[in-house]
Amino acid sequence: MLFRSDHDLSNIQQSKGSVSISIEFGDMPGALAKVASRLAELNIDLLMTESKSSQRGKKARWDIISDISKAELGIDEIKRSIEGLEEVESLSIDMMSHGLVHS
Repeated sequence: MLFRSDHDLSNIQQSKGSVSISIEFGDMPGALAKVASRLAELNIDLLMTESKSSQRGKKARWDIISDISKAELGIDEIKRSIEGLEEVESLSIDMMSHGLVHS
């Protein structure tokens, strides 16, 4: 679960463009930064994130709640763009029924 406590949810409101993104990628220096740079290029606003190494030195996972309402691409194009990074091993993007956005 992305949220650790009720306090984490205290400054949250609904948004139409909220999605949940889960990315697995190679656990190497700079890999997370490359993925973050791609998300910035796509104009994806990161609202809440958690990253961790699932297999130290081999595999990492980044779970993100984001707002894609300002992105120029649709979900399928965003997915292809992120999957195009050589570091990315797997990716899922799911629309949130009641999206979360910082107020």
